[in-house]
Amino acid sequence: MASFESQRFTLAYDDGVVRDSARAFIRRRAFAEQRMMWVIAALMAAFSVYLLGTGGNDVFAAVLLLLAVAPFICVFTFQRMLITRTLKRHRRTAEVTVDADGIAVVSEIGEGQMLWRDVTEIWELPNAFMIFTDTTVFDTFPKAGMPDMVQAYLKARAAQMVVAQKA
Repeated sequence: MASFESQRFTLAYDDGVVRDSARAFIRRRAFAEQRMMWVIAALMAAFSVYLLGTGGNDVFAAVLLLLAVAPFICVFTFQRMLITRTLKRHRRTAEVTVDADGIAVVSEIGEGQMLWRDVTEIWELPNAFMIFTDTTVFDTFPKAGMPDMVQAYLKARAAQMVVAQKA
């Protein structure tokens, strides 16, 4: 990455941005990345309906149907918990500094810094960036109020990460 001049700016968070990022996380991690689980659940549901329709073992078919529905229940429960927890603890405004070392954030809930070497993924949403330091640990940065130079830098880092993962 070319050198990047430090940028400092204030971001304002609203419930919509936070809710959208939590939903995007669930859609990608639980649905897109776990396609095989959903295929198996659908096959189990179809087989249990077949068993019920043909007069097979009703207890086995009911248990199989319950197991097929369980991933949906778990994912939607987790999504609701994630959104509720995130909305309760999210900040309203934050002072953000993006530089060649990483991203520093200061808000009413505390302060922290993400070094670029610790960033594992960057997702771009229509109204925010999600920056991950682990598979399930991310921070949301709304695009509103973010300088265009920083948005371009984050897009370039995200593209560089994708290329590095494919290599």
